[in-house]
Amino acid sequence: MTEEKLASTTINPTDTVSNTAVSNTAVSNTAVLTCPDTPASSADLESLVSLSDEDPYSRFPFRQKCIFTLVVACVFFQPFLVAYGLMPALDKIAEEFNVSDTVVIIGNALFYIVQGLSVFFVGPVCETYGRKAGLLTCCFFFCVSGIGLALSPNLACYYVFRAMSAVGGNSTFSVGVAVISDIWKPEQRSKAVGCCLAGTQIGSSLGPVLGGLIVMKSNWRNIFWMQCGIGGLAMTIVAVVMRETKPNTPFSQRKPGQWFFPLHCTHILKGFAKKHIMIVTVSLIFALYINETLIVPIAAIMKPRFNLENELILGLFYVPQGIGYFFGCLFGGWYADYQVKKWAKIKGRRVPEDRLRSVIIFTLITGPLFMMLYGWSLKKEFGGMALPIVAMLLTGFSLSIYYPSVNAYYADSTPDLGGAAVMINYSARNVGSCVTAASTLTAINNIGIGWAATIAAIVCIFAALPLLFLIYRGEGIREAEYGRTKVLLEEKEKAEEDPCNKNVCVGEYGPMRAEA
Repeated sequence: MTEEKLASTTINPTDTVSNTAVSNTAVSNTAVLTCPDTPASSADLESLVSLSDEDPYSRFPFRQKCIFTLVVACVFFQPFLVAYGLMPALDKIAEEFNVSDTVVIIGNALFYIVQGLSVFFVGPVCETYGRKAGLLTCCFFFCVSGIGLALSPNLACYYVFRAMSAVGGNSTFSVGVAVISDIWKPEQRSKAVGCCLAGTQIGSSLGPVLGGLIVMKSNWRNIFWMQCGIGGLAMTIVAVVMRETKPNTPFSQRKPGQWFFPLHCTHILKGFAKKHIMIVTVSLIFALYINETLIVPIAAIMKPRFNLENELILGLFYVPQGIGYFFGCLFGGWYADYQVKKWAKIKGRRVPEDRLRSVIIFTLITGPLFMMLYGWSLKKEFGGMALPIVAMLLTGFSLSIYYPSVNAYYADSTPDLGGAAVMINYSARNVGSCVTAASTLTAINNIGIGWAATIAAIVCIFAALPLLFLIYRGEGIREAEYGRTKVLLEEKEKAEEDPCNKNVCVGEYGPMRAEA
């Protein structure tokens, strides 16, 4: 049934429509239910009932949802493969450009800054033109920047194209998680996000090995030719396999001959005004510090500690934390969804903050404990090679449980923002990564890996405190922020109970008062 037909459908007050609710996605904001004397036909009533049963998450069959999730995981895989593939090559890059390792790592900090700002470009693209267009844009930038990096004649060009790769690399995360929020129900999102993030961990495990092998057998520039190749492959997969998951984009509703639309980022900026979003963002930035302390200095620490000269063997030291991250993402996604269902049964309703319960023990206890064990075993040189490797694996496992839950919380707690909430997440986390990436190696060089790991462990504990606050106070904060939305939802329930209320129209964002 078209929207015009539905808008003109009449309902007699004497007729009854049991359990009938007009689908938000099927009725426009201008469709007003009126009550003339002419009774509605049985066909119209059956159409209304069918619309009430329509689920926005049932637009794609389960198998197709799994395929889309796999495609997103593949897109997530590529930037981590290249970023971690560079780790064993930092010495070679610094040697060719005649600078120190720290200067090259500062280039990574620039990468994170641009990456954080890029969501204000990629975000409006995927909101205006669709998620598929956003993914294709990211893959294109990633592919082209790989060519520029491979041909960079000096450090300045290297920095420019490294920043360009940020637009096409990790910006895919914000678009990809937005895809997940489009197709999976809230109680299934953490598991789906965990599966996608598992793709990043496969990349972080294979990247250093491939990078070490490339550096050992050829030139570090071939790492970026590999980036160009996998970027082109990912772009092809997205173009062929993906379908648009965001309904009713401005581009899909364009007039004939209209191809270009203005891009607005105000929708993303609105999220920074929400208190619960900023609280969880503070926690996220704290959590990133321990992550960078674990990963960034591996090459600089392991090489002198165990007298390693072979880049391939050095690359293998990135595998334990990658394995921990991989299984942690899978377990963390499942465990977060389990907590949501468990507390929904206890409370009789689903509360987004309950998924944060899944990460508390891992950020308060296990993550800091294994991080300190990792740092001091290297500092005091006890436990041989086995102890720091096991500690890396367990630290990675503990940390990765954090991300599926928090990523899903951004989308779950701000349904009015949709994919924009996820973009706020990645914008903030990349700015935080900029600070941590630039300071981690400097701190280790000045105070040693033992005390640097201790500081990281304390920061990890601080990451749990905002989450604890949200678990017990977050719902009240959201109710205060969404007070008007709560009133609108109550009006919507009344409109569904009494469809003959001429003063209420049910639209895409809930009930609105009909204008005279």
